[in-house]
Amino acid sequence: MTRSRGNVIDHDILVTCFTCHVGRGRTTTMLVCMYMLRAVIAGAVPSHVEPKSTVHFGVIDELVATLDNGQASLDLVNHAVDMADHVQNLRDCIDSCRELTKENGLSVEKQEYFMQRAVNYLERYFYLICFASYILDEQPKKFPTLFVNWMCSRYDNALYALLDNLNFDDKNDDVVSSMRWRWRRKRKLVYRLE
Repeated sequence: MTRSRGNVIDHDILVTCFTCHVGRGRTTTMLVCMYMLRAVIAGAVPSHVEPKSTVHFGVIDELVATLDNGQASLDLVNHAVDMADHVQNLRDCIDSCRELTKENGLSVEKQEYFMQRAVNYLERYFYLICFASYILDEQPKKFPTLFVNWMCSRYDNALYALLDNLNFDDKNDDVVSSMRWRWRRKRKLVYRLE
């Protein structure tokens, strides 16, 4: 895209627009992805910056330990999440939804609803860290590998094994159903119908 500012023509401007049904969750996810891509491509990856809020999840600790550039990926995601928190802070949404499941007097349906939202946000955060690792890893090579192929080939099935055993912490929680599991189950049902 070419844009003119006064007498200066700038050929390196990238304009993006993201929207979703409510304009928070998926919009914020894409904003985070674009913040990360822009930082990595421009060579402006921030050094370790403390996130605005700290929440801790066992599966995220395992993911960071599994990825070769895990801590750098987590730092990049946390920085981008904080930059996009004027719309929604995806990291805080995990904890907020999970805490809502523990409120007294909440119907079982509402508890399940908030737990599913918490799981969805946790999984989204997991994928964002994987995506950060991917762009940090692949950018110097100009992204010859698609993200989905990188997920499978770079770490074999280790990342998907973590997703299949998604949980909130390492001691007190049961494993919760991940989106990946639900997608595979739906895909099998569709294949049976064909």
